[in-house]
Parts: sequence; structure tokens; C-alpha cells
Amino acid sequence: MLEEKIYHDLKQADCNYYETDAEKNEYANPVFMSCAMHTHNYNELCIVTQGDSKIISPSSISHLEGCFLIFYPAYLPHMQINRLENGYKRYLIRYGSNLVNSSFLTPVAYSFVTGASDVISLALDKNAYETILPAVSLFNRLCKDKHSQNNIQNRALILSVILNFVSDAINECGGLEIKSSRYAYIGKVLSHISENYEKKMSAAMLADKFYVSRAKLMNDFRRITGETLADYITKVRLEHAAILLCGSESLSEISEKCGFSSVSYFVNRFGRVYGTTPLKYRKDKTLYNFDKSFGGE
Repeated sequence: MLEEKIYHDLKQADCNYYETDAEKNEYANPVFMSCAMHTHNYNELCIVTQGDSKIISPSSISHLEGCFLIFYPAYLPHMQINRLENGYKRYLIRYGSNLVNSSFLTPVAYSFVTGASDVISLALDKNAYETILPAVSLFNRLCKDKHSQNNIQNRALILSVILNFVSDAINECGGLEIKSSRYAYIGKVLSHISENYEKKMSAAMLADKFYVSRAKLMNDFRRITGETLADYITKVRLEHAAILLCGSESLSEISEKCGFSSVSYFVNRFGRVYGTTPLKYRKDKTLYNFDKSFGGE
């Protein structure tokens, strides 16, 4: 089943800022930053102020550099791969469609917000960047100051300003995402893996399913994602295993549910990626959640 990442506190629109660079890279891969293809129950608007990213959905692949924006509609499977050599900086706005005040939106913007069915990605020139950034920065500050009077109304107003700008920018450029027909099937491969990670899976089986040779699949997959097919399948399985470790199921049950051939192989791969054992990971997570429930950090 394709994982649905749910932001449980999303009772109002929210925003956060994130940046990384080559010197402060906290990811295992020194070149790429990515998570498995996933979906969630809210919309995401990502404004990248510095980056080099591939944006993948089951029907499209885009590649953008510099300043750009990406809109991910709720419930759409997607994956973003960010190249890190020159740094990556972005604002991420999350909101449910029910949290948008339609009275603040232009008709075009309202249609865009409620009708998008695929990822939308758009390069931003200097003028567009300088126009949208003040509103995004203000929105980010409002999201940090959650207790001020009229905060929710102010967020709704500034969010509408941002969405109006995005819809205008899309109309002016006359296009949505840049699709790569040669590699577009890789998005479907990624989605299939996320939906069937618990089943037996191999490069040969996937190649047969998507009517390509094994060599082509493996080469195209690495070209698009920056990692091998086998490593990606393992990553998806480990991400789901990490979620299950927050519960009470045994390692044997988790190993089987996540598609690993044996408990020992699961423990070995988990240790390589997470730097700890599954049981130690479970203990640390339990202590963290206990401490957090009493106001700790």
C-alpha cells in the first residue's frame, strides 16, 4: 500500500524553511537527497530558492535548477530528488483545500487550487522570485508566531496572495511541468514499488511488467533517481519498517510485512542505513515519544 504521510496537526496552513549544503549534508548519500515516492492528505507548495531537483509523479518527470516552485496536489504520489553539491534551500507550504479562503482568490487561482491533478513545476526568473519571496517569507514568520491575534486570518490572506501569484505565473508561461517521455515510465515503476514493497520483487520482474529490458530499466532508473533499483527497493522497505518499529510487532513480523527475505537480512540492512539496530531504534523512539509527551524536546 502506498504510504500516506499525514500531518496530524494541519488544522491551518503551515510553512517551514529548510536548507542544506555540501558541508552540512546530513544524508547518507553525499550527492542526492530524496525520500521514497509517497502521498499525503494535504497540498504542498514548495518554493525552491536554490536547488537542482528532479520532480517525479506516475505520469511525469521534470528537472529544474536555480529558483523554481513545485505544487503537489493532495493524494498524488510523488517524489523529489535534490542534488546537493551547490546547496538546497526551500520554503514548504502545506495546506488543505478546505483551509483556503476562496473569497481571497481570483477565479483562475481557485480553479488551479481545486482542479490540479498532477504535479506542477515552474522555473522562476529574477522578477518572479523577487515578487513572491516577500509574501512567502512573511507567511513563514506568521506560521512561527501561532499565538498572535488574527494569525489564522492573516495566514489565509497571505496564502491567497501566494496562490494568486502562482496561478498567474503558470498562465503567463503557458505551461505546466516539463515532461520527459523517454523516462516517464520510471514514475510508474516508483509508484509500483511503493504500492507493492512487501511482495517479492526483482529487476527482471519489473522489466517484464513495464515492457523494457532489464538493462534499460536499471540504467534509466539510476539515471533518474541517482541510486540503484535494488537500493531504492530496500529504502522503501526500511522506511515502512521504521514506522512499524514504533509499534509492538516483532522483528519477524515486521521483516515479513516489509518484504525482507529473513530477519537477519532485515537487521543487517537496517543497521547499514540507520546506523543502529531495529530494537535500539525502537527503544530510542519510545523514549523520545515519552519525553515529548511530558514537554521535552
